Amino acid sequence: MIKHVDYAGEIIVITSAGTYKRVLVSDFEPMARYRKGVKIVDLGEKDKVIFADFVQDPYDVAVVDRDGVAFVVNSEDISIDNRVTKGKTLRGENKKRMPEKAFRVIQ
Repeated sequence: MIKHVDYAGEIIVITSAGTYKRVLVSDFEPMARYRKGVKIVDLGEKDKVIFADFVQDPYDVAVVDRDGVAFVVNSEDISIDNRVTKGKTLRGENKKRMPEKAFRVIQ
């Protein structure tokens, strides 16, 4: 789904390799029609994006790891990175958990 957004906000990306990143929307330039798009994350060979969303107000993301254990990450706890980087792993107790699915928590 393509959504037009203004320049206030961030895009969150979570990959199956356990990398998390937030990218400022202002890092993206408007594009002309018929362009292929821009790269937002550097994926490894077997890596895939499991969650991506536009954020204006902080919210929680429920992440389910490969063992079926769920944990919650706040969007503010995900570091802001450059558009072309891989992203970073989480700090603390969730650092080594490999995500399989992720969902936005609606309160």
